[in-house]
Amino acid sequence: MPTSAELETRASAAFTARFGVAPTALGCAPGRVELLGNHTDYNRGLVMAAAIDRFTVALGRPVSGRLCQVEAVNFDQSNAFDLNRLESSESGAWPNYVKGVAWAIEQAACAPLVSGFELAIAGDVPLGAGLSSSASLQAALAFFLLRAGLVPGRSTDPFQSDQADQARMELAQVLRRSENVFVGVASGLLDQFSSVFGRAHHALYLDCQTLDHARLPLGDPGPAIVVCDSKTSRRLADGMYNRRRAECETVVAYFQDRHGSEAVSLAARREPG
Repeated sequence: MPTSAELETRASAAFTARFGVAPTALGCAPGRVELLGNHTDYNRGLVMAAAIDRFTVALGRPVSGRLCQVEAVNFDQSNAFDLNRLESSESGAWPNYVKGVAWAIEQAACAPLVSGFELAIAGDVPLGAGLSSSASLQAALAFFLLRAGLVPGRSTDPFQSDQADQARMELAQVLRRSENVFVGVASGLLDQFSSVFGRAHHALYLDCQTLDHARLPLGDPGPAIVVCDSKTSRRLADGMYNRRRAECETVVAYFQDRHGSEAVSLAARREPG
C-alpha cells in the first residue's frame, strides 16, 4: 500500500510528464471509515468516523487564463474545463467533483478563482467501497486551491490558527454543498467533515443538528479497525444514495405529520423523564 509521500511522488511524476514543469502546490486528504451514522447525518443525528491511512493527493500550479487542465492518474484520463463555464457533465463522472469544488469555493468566496490551473490527482482510497474517496478528492482539491493562492482573500493560514476547527467546519460545509448542488448527490456532512477533521489515532464525533464535534483519542497503538470488502460497490452518484435519502425523508414526514415536527429529530435524544 503506497504512503501519502509515495502518492505525491507518483502524482508529481505524472504532472511533470503531462505539463513539462514541476508542480508548486499540494493538497492531500484521507478517506474515512464510518463507525456510527449510516444515513443519520442528513437526518440531523449523531455520527462517528475515523480517518484512514488511504489518501488522495492533488498537485499542480496556477496558470494564466481561465482554463483548467486535470490529469487523473488512477484512470489515465484527462479533462479540461473553463472556469467561466462550470457545468455538470455526465452523472457520476469524476470531473464533476473537480469542477464542483471550484464552483462551490467561488460561491463561498463571492469571487471567481484568481486563474486557471494545471493539476494531477492520484489516490489509493478504494473506489465504491464506502470509504469516501469522493470527499477525499474534494478536500485534497480544496487544500490545493488554497495553497496555490487561487482563492481570493483566502489561504491555509486559518487552518493553522486557534480558529482551525471553525475553518475546517466551514470548508466541510462548502464541500458538502458542492456534492449536493453541483454533483447532485444529496449527502450529509459526515464524509466531508471526516476528511477535513481526520487525525491519526483519533475517532471523530459530530452532532449533525448542532455541529458540536470532538476528536476522541483511540490510544497509540489504538484498537484495530477492520474494513471488510463486501464485493458490493457503493457509488454515491449512481442514484441509490439519493433514493435512500428520499425513503428516510418519507418516514420522517410520516411521523412528524402525526406527532409534530420535533417527533423524530429530537425524540431519541431527550433524556429519560
